[in-house]
Amino acid sequence: DRRWVVGRIEAAIDRAEEAGASIVGLGALTAPATGAGRLLRDRPGITLTTGNAFTAYLTVEAIRRLLPAAPGGHIAIVGATGSVGTCVVRLLADEPLGTDLTLVARRPKPLAALAMDFAAAHTGVAVRTADEIDAVRDADLVVVLTSATDALIGPDQLKRGAIVLDDTQPRNTDPALQRERPDVLVIDGGIAAIPGIDVRGDIGLPRGLAYACLCETMLMAFDRQDAAAIGAASVEHALRMRDAARRFRQLGFGLADP
Repeated sequence: DRRWVVGRIEAAIDRAEEAGASIVGLGALTAPATGAGRLLRDRPGITLTTGNAFTAYLTVEAIRRLLPAAPGGHIAIVGATGSVGTCVVRLLADEPLGTDLTLVARRPKPLAALAMDFAAAHTGVAVRTADEIDAVRDADLVVVLTSATDALIGPDQLKRGAIVLDDTQPRNTDPALQRERPDVLVIDGGIAAIPGIDVRGDIGLPRGLAYACLCETMLMAFDRQDAAAIGAASVEHALRMRDAARRFRQLGFGLADP
């Protein structure tokens, strides 16, 4: 029940406000459950962020790092029209890429519009669109940016030697890949190194690492940013987060090692 879920998230934000928080991040699936924060009530004095902009920025950093290991240079982005996915595609318009880009999403109209915008900005790349996950079969580098609760990428859907960058929580790659496809490399995305910060709660990661959405909340607090970042992640906010990460680089906020 969406209303019940939103009510529980509202109660969590109430608790954060009572504890003195002025910036609240919507981590994991709390962002899609609340329509990227748009279903939540306005709260004077509280700034909300989905954390998706810094996630998009770190994803592009990871693509830049991984692309030399993907010889064919064919990139597929699954969840291309989502909040993170759209921002990633728009950031990639300024990046030197391979020769092929496949955008996969369920909504055909925004998908076609996004592909058209990218093609206009990056004329040297052939852009394809698809609404089925099987479209990733020919990709050398598959970027997973969906918000599904189940595994979407299985052993039968990847070419030999493919690299998968899985930015999702919970993971949308099938654990069977480890057993059945030893030729495929799956890398956890959306994770930053923060050696200068002591995260005392258990967030399911080794010490010194944090999810990008949590890092965006930290950066907005450190930088005293009070403009809400809900709805679709914007390129402008992603670049603001990039600049904030550089200002606080003594604490980390760079892309974690795979």
